[in-house]
Amino acid sequence: MVVIACTIPTCDFKTDDVSEALAIALLANHGLAHQYTLPHTTGPLLPPAPRGPKLERPKVNIGVSTEEWNLFTRRWEVFRTGSGIDDESAPSQLFQCAENELGDSLLKANPHAASTTLPDLLDAMRSLAVIPVATGVLRTELLQLRQERDEPFRAFTARVRGKAETCAFTTICECGKNVDYTDHVIRDVLLNGISDPDIRREVLGTTNILQTPVNDVIALVENKEMARNALPSSTLSAVSSFKRQQVPPKEPPSATLSRADQAKQAACPDCQRLFRIFTEGTRGWNTKPHTVCLNCYRVRRRRKRTPHTPPPPPPTSQAVESDPISHVESVHLS
Repeated sequence: MVVIACTIPTCDFKTDDVSEALAIALLANHGLAHQYTLPHTTGPLLPPAPRGPKLERPKVNIGVSTEEWNLFTRRWEVFRTGSGIDDESAPSQLFQCAENELGDSLLKANPHAASTTLPDLLDAMRSLAVIPVATGVLRTELLQLRQERDEPFRAFTARVRGKAETCAFTTICECGKNVDYTDHVIRDVLLNGISDPDIRREVLGTTNILQTPVNDVIALVENKEMARNALPSSTLSAVSSFKRQQVPPKEPPSATLSRADQAKQAACPDCQRLFRIFTEGTRGWNTKPHTVCLNCYRVRRRRKRTPHTPPPPPPTSQAVESDPISHVESVHLS
């Protein structure tokens, strides 16, 4: 008779005082129970989370702007969270987001780029992908942004905000803290960039508009735009009705010829050269065929023109047919 205990340290199972063969069989049966034992959990068992559709991997390449890089990093964070990528596999997954040109440049600069930490890999990709632009240039481009004629104000705000994030509107306070005044610049650019002059005038006249949050400014402008679109002004309606009453002038129908007539040629009677008897001008195709070529036609016109001769000068004295002295003598004699 023997007693055999389980070899797992955390298990207290022992066989009864039975024969050796029976003890071995009991221990083997107990080992099967260990194979199917669920791991110990402190909380209640949760059902497996359903897997959603596969997310599209964001891509980035060489020659992007700072705004495009910021969009890529945000898409990467969404892709990483949705795909359940842990910190260990994040660098290799991020490396796969680089296009071929950017990936080759990374491997040439650092053959072990994919095995580095995630922050180091992001910095390396940014240094090769982003085109460096001076902050002063970025701020100048921001201040020149204007709302397009048919652009929604919210879309214009997105453009302004994306550009302002790259301009580094920060300063150090007297207390030593770093102060970010990006929202103040965004508000000023939005107010100055409203396309409708009437709405811009009304918004600028609003009390405490410079202390209003950016989201409230967006809502204020959008409400005025909706009111403008719903109730157009009398001037616009009068102009539109006047345009509707106008009848566009009818253009005279241009003479059209068949391709066979357009290709007809004849020999010029003056120079014996071939020329097209039908040509297309500003008023369409000529209905009467040409008789001579263009050069000979111009020569004939120059021949018909008579040179302009100035009129003869008026006579200075009247011609006398006979001698005036003889006339005087005949008068005295008579």
